[in-house]
Amino acid sequence: MQPSLFDYDDAGDPQCQHPEVAASTGYRYGCRCPRCRAGKVQTPSPTCEVDGCTDPRTKRRRRCPLHDAMCRRPGCTNPRRPVSAAQYCEEHTTSLRYDPARCDHCGHEYERRRSGSHPADRLALCPSCRKRWDKTTRQWRRHGVPYAMMLAWLRDPRCWICQQPINPRVGWGDETGHVDHDHRCHPGDLGCPQCVRGLAHARCNLLLGHVEALRDRVGLEHMRRVVDAVTSERETPVF
Repeated sequence: MQPSLFDYDDAGDPQCQHPEVAASTGYRYGCRCPRCRAGKVQTPSPTCEVDGCTDPRTKRRRRCPLHDAMCRRPGCTNPRRPVSAAQYCEEHTTSLRYDPARCDHCGHEYERRRSGSHPADRLALCPSCRKRWDKTTRQWRRHGVPYAMMLAWLRDPRCWICQQPINPRVGWGDETGHVDHDHRCHPGDLGCPQCVRGLAHARCNLLLGHVEALRDRVGLEHMRRVVDAVTSERETPVF
């Protein structure tokens, strides 16, 4: 007698190993008698996720082989890009990742990368302007400068003290722009939107810091005398 997954009675008929349970349960327990085999629950194979398609999907995809080779954009029947893990065709790959935008500094149109982590009031800078202004705009955001003020500075970058243009070159020099804030509100390096006074050159911001330190040390009355002495047309000192 051949070995089997069920027993035989004295008459030679197959006998279930788990007659006390249902046929589907007995099949899960390992019995393969005709009763348990007939009661096996047939799990339907998953079908394609595309509406109206009843073909079975592939092993590692949610679509059938026909729809799996197509673009994932609804209504598009173009083939996917022939690269690893591609989801869209050549036409819709760029449109889903980039949006048309206009640079806030130079006004040129460019494709801006779409990302959910960036706020809606993020400055729009083209690649060439971003290389020059990225380090400066990061300093503006650390000070908490409002978006409207950053936009005004970016479109007309001038020092509020000397009214000369600001050079946005990479690095820290006399012509680069620094955020000037009132140190009486925030004595540290970073200010807040309420105490930010404007954009200033590095040399102008340093000069203003010396003037503020002198004001705190000698007072406003002596500061007025210093200003009168500097602006006076007399060539001889006042004793």
